[in-house]
Amino acid sequence: MAPDQSTATLSVGDSVADSEDNDPNEALVIKRPPRQTITDWEYETESGSTTTAEENPEYSADDQLVIVAFRSAVADAIDDWQTLDEEALFEAVVGHDIARYGFPESRLEQIEPGELEAHPSLVKTHSSIA
Repeated sequence: MAPDQSTATLSVGDSVADSEDNDPNEALVIKRPPRQTITDWEYETESGSTTTAEENPEYSADDQLVIVAFRSAVADAIDDWQTLDEEALFEAVVGHDIARYGFPESRLEQIEPGELEAHPSLVKTHSSIA
């Protein structure tokens, strides 16, 4: 997916894939913080602190921030995750110390649960962004 393509608004609980990854893992949207952009998601790397905006320079710095976790990690740790409301899901993911990742919304492709395994043709052939 090209960075300038518009996408549908994602919601908490949606299954998504990274459109820039040649072999993406299925992820879940666990938070879509209102009025937060990719410049707001800061995290540590081996080289120091960075933001999603700095790591995704081909995306607009004001792209909506979407926080995801790998679906398998959520399903393994939280039995009833599908019954939780948005806030409870995020709190459960944090409480179980499940890794969370901030993405530009336009970099994520909404998929049906389990679709990656069933339809490998959905995987885009773009280079990954570190």
